[in-house]
Amino acid sequence: MVNVCRNQTNFDFFLFRIYGSSFLSLKRLVIFKIIKLNFIMRAIFISALLLISANLFSQSGRQRSFDSTLMQLKAQSKIDKNDSSVFSLLENFYDEVLQSDAGELSEKTRQKLIDLDQNDDTRNKYLLTLFIIYQNHISQTAAQEKSTDMQFQLACINSLEHEMMTLYNKVPVIVYLYKVEALHTAGHFDESQKLADKSLKKFPHSIPLKVYKFLFSRDETVKRDLVDNHSGHWMVQQFGIK
Repeated sequence: MVNVCRNQTNFDFFLFRIYGSSFLSLKRLVIFKIIKLNFIMRAIFISALLLISANLFSQSGRQRSFDSTLMQLKAQSKIDKNDSSVFSLLENFYDEVLQSDAGELSEKTRQKLIDLDQNDDTRNKYLLTLFIIYQNHISQTAAQEKSTDMQFQLACINSLEHEMMTLYNKVPVIVYLYKVEALHTAGHFDESQKLADKSLKKFPHSIPLKVYKFLFSRDETVKRDLVDNHSGHWMVQQFGIK
C-alpha cells in the first residue's frame, strides 16, 4: 500500500497499541496463499491439539504441556545439525515478506517451502512445523479479529527459539521479531522493548525491528533513519512514519 490515508494510519497505530504487534500478521496472510491445503490443515490440526492440551493445564503447566507435544513432533523428525535447509528457508521468508519493501514471497521460496514439507527426508522438519503453527495462529486470530492465546503464542515462539539455538547455536531474525510480537501481545511491554533493542544490535539492518523500536520509543533518530533510508518499506508506509 503506497498511499496510506491519515485516518487509516492513525487507526493502524491504534490497533498496534491495543492488540500488539501481532496486528501486523494481517499484512502477512500471504502464508495462506503459498502453502498447499494439506499442509495448512495439518498445521491447524497440530495447533488445535496443542491449544487443547495447553488448556487442560494451569497457566504454569502450559509450557510443560507444549513441550510434551513438541517432543512427539521431534520424534517424528530426522534431526541433523549440519542441515540448514529450514534455517535458510526462514531467513529467505523474512527477507522477502518482512525485510523487503514489497513484502512478497517469491515463487522460488514458495516452492522450497512446499518441497520441504512434502519430502519425507527433510531434516529438522519439526522446526518448520513450529514456525507454521505460530504463523497460522497469529494470522488466523488477527484475520478473525480475535485475541490470540497469549500463553500458547509465547510457548510456541519460546520453543522455536530454544530449538533453533540448541540445534544451530544461532537464531534467525524472524524468530526474535516474532518473540517481540508475542511479548508485546502478552502485555510484557518492557521485556518486548528490551528484546527489540537487543535484537536490533544483533541485526542492525532489520527494518521491521527499527519500526518496532520507533513505535515503542518514538525515537527521533530511528524515525529519521526510516524516513531517509526506508520510506518505501511497507511497514514504514503502513504506519505513516514520515
